[in-house]
Amino acid sequence: MSGDRPLVAACVSSHTGPEWRWLEGPLSEEGVECRFTYLRPGAGAGPGGLEACRQAIATARETGGVLVTHGVPAALRCAALQRLSRARVRHVAWSWHHPAPPARRERWVARALTGAVDAFVVHSRLEAEWQHGLLGIPPRKLEVVPWPYEEGERLVLAAPPPAPTDYACMIGASDRDLRTLFAAMERLPDVPLVIAVRPENLRGLRPPPNVHVHLRLPKPRAWALVKGCRVFVLPLGSRAARTGHSCLVQAMAFGRPVVTTDSLGLWEYVRPGETALVVPPGDPDRLAEGLRTLWTDGAWAAALGEAGRLLAESALSERQVARTSADLLRRLAGRPPRRRAPPTASRAPEGAASHG
Repeated sequence: MSGDRPLVAACVSSHTGPEWRWLEGPLSEEGVECRFTYLRPGAGAGPGGLEACRQAIATARETGGVLVTHGVPAALRCAALQRLSRARVRHVAWSWHHPAPPARRERWVARALTGAVDAFVVHSRLEAEWQHGLLGIPPRKLEVVPWPYEEGERLVLAAPPPAPTDYACMIGASDRDLRTLFAAMERLPDVPLVIAVRPENLRGLRPPPNVHVHLRLPKPRAWALVKGCRVFVLPLGSRAARTGHSCLVQAMAFGRPVVTTDSLGLWEYVRPGETALVVPPGDPDRLAEGLRTLWTDGAWAAALGEAGRLLAESALSERQVARTSADLLRRLAGRPPRRRAPPTASRAPEGAASHG
């Protein structure tokens, strides 16, 4: 019976190479077998571009599986091929996200092709509403699935870059409000801040003396920087920012106390005053006040970090997200829901160490 054999997820990644394996481990425990191709596989690593898409579609067709694309470029290429095919396969566009509003031509192409996609996985309700308004994607096709933190073999840490013994930290590039952050740090000359950004983030800005900048830091070193920090800060450009999820949930999983901009895109991830300190966007005084509070009040910072870690562990783990994703894939493939043992109430033992 089809329900007894693994369901194949034929995956095409837009931007990463063979070292990236999505949720392969936890999905295998859910009866889903991942097979990968990559738009940019690197030398000797298999077909790329459209041929990678054709191979993934053929794999899904031959196995009765589901095509899973990661990122907009792979999704659109596969959707274009599907529009030309008489034997379409089910297609999930996982992590469907435009960091900035696409140009008119890109919107036209996306609108023309999104009908060939069966489900779009986004990582916040705000993103779902934005994509519906931008491209007219029907709400029934938009699935809100949290962004998981990396753990186990997927979490790779390398030697962190040089940093003060005690420091606050900010990493990431999309929609980061460094102007407000730098203004806040000028109000906190005794608090060292280490940031990892892209060169374009610094255009027209001069970091204060207490801000240590690293450019294009590889993710294993950036994660090590986050894990070792005293406070993690996430300054976003507005309440309508739709980015920052991966950095936020990883900091929470490490048990780091977080101060972040009040963004609608983070409402599924943050409980203000309980798992993170939330401040208004574009307000350097309030951001400085929040950082100062977490820097000086060690007891509250520790409680905030622990509450964030527990929330991440209970709702944002790769295992949790793999279950949700596997249920979606099985539904699209016409497979019955997977039988699971009912959850049992559990609590962390007293005195258990924080992951951070």
